Amino acid sequence: MLFPNQDTVRHHVYSYSAAKTFQIKLYAGVPHTPIVFDKPGLAVLGCNIHDSMIAWVVVTDTPLWARSAAGGRARVADVPPGAYQLHVWHASLAETAPVQLVPLTVGAADVDQRLRLGANGLVK
Repeated sequence: MLFPNQDTVRHHVYSYSAAKTFQIKLYAGVPHTPIVFDKPGLAVLGCNIHDSMIAWVVVTDTPLWARSAAGGRARVADVPPGAYQLHVWHASLAETAPVQLVPLTVGAADVDQRLRLGANGLVK
């Protein structure tokens, strides 16, 4: 993944997350070497110069994933029938809230699973 800096201000992008630890020290333009996220998990990114700059990279090791649209809806297509565990995460969850796990059984027909998240995880 490249982290282009199109500002007139140099940035120092970093992550100390278990999924990926790296630093791109003060730079402008496009760093020469891309960052490879090669381990599943959540990487939280920051900037040493601007505390308000934060980003998240979610790396998954399954082809069955989706990112929700602005309205909160997501769709995973072509899921074979079977028993699964749906992993749910959102940046607005409290840092201490674990990834939410929801058992899900897929049959021959589409499954419509509705979830509601609060600051500490799923709302029952």
